Amino acid sequence: DHTVEVQFLNDAYGGTQQTDRNLYVLNATYDGAPLTPSSASLLSAGTATFKRITSTLRISLWVYDVHLGEVLSDTVNKVADLGFNAIITDAHPSNVAQDKATLAKFIAKGIGVYFLLTRGGPTIDALTQAQIDAFAAWATAIKNENGLLGYFISDEADNVGGTRTTKYASLVSAVNGADSVHPTVMVSNGNWSSDPSIPSGWRTDARTYLTAGDDTYLFSPGADAVKVASMMTELATLFAGGLGIFIASWWVPNDSRFPMATAQQISTAALASKINSRVRELAAWSWRHYDDTLAVRCVGNDATLYARVKEAIASIRAQW
Repeated sequence: DHTVEVQFLNDAYGGTQQTDRNLYVLNATYDGAPLTPSSASLLSAGTATFKRITSTLRISLWVYDVHLGEVLSDTVNKVADLGFNAIITDAHPSNVAQDKATLAKFIAKGIGVYFLLTRGGPTIDALTQAQIDAFAAWATAIKNENGLLGYFISDEADNVGGTRTTKYASLVSAVNGADSVHPTVMVSNGNWSSDPSIPSGWRTDARTYLTAGDDTYLFSPGADAVKVASMMTELATLFAGGLGIFIASWWVPNDSRFPMATAQQISTAALASKINSRVRELAAWSWRHYDDTLAVRCVGNDATLYARVKEAIASIRAQW
């Protein structure tokens, strides 16, 4: 790893906002590679520190398209400031130009992009063959763009007796057929686990997704390190591709089922997932919930959680 420092030596105020002198670093690279963070704001004399992280670990932040403007408009690159080097955001198969523009904006900040094809099981249930074909055409149009990392598909494997599994497999096949280079990444709720609390029908359905053709499989195990290690060990026997988890990056006030994890709990659980070399992806849901009327708190609307996740990711990268 390499560290680069920028010092602001000649700060001045002058008595008004118009005469105030500040220093803004809009984009930072080292030997052509993006630094973390990729930007900084020095509103007074001081030093901004940037690092080039050579670790192969990718940690992605889920950002719904309604919040892209909010994330992009910040003077400080919040995605990189938190320690993420990629985002996951909604795909728009009917508007390739919009998604190409998103790629260009984030790659300029040193951030790669995964596109989210479905937000969950009900979205898959409603898919038509025409829509699946549209995703394939969209992938063909976008696959050569700089900054593209791959395609996330959220499954919610609990539709016993429904058509969700077959539609999911059709979507994966169509996208992989259009783009054989970038991976498809399954987002799972972990119902494939042998945990006896999971209904057997859900488990059977969930395990069907393991042979749907995805390249990588991510699930959300929470912040219990023992549970994380146990589930990842089991998953590694069920799925032969790349592996990863969603870190504990959201909580619900006044709900004991979903507490805010400490920075140490987040990092310890993430590190517990590293059972072999196939574990190479981490992700966090989400910058903010797409429905801000709900009580869910995320890094984009909770300063305490923001600080904890930032500390946790720094710890994860240092130890990974």
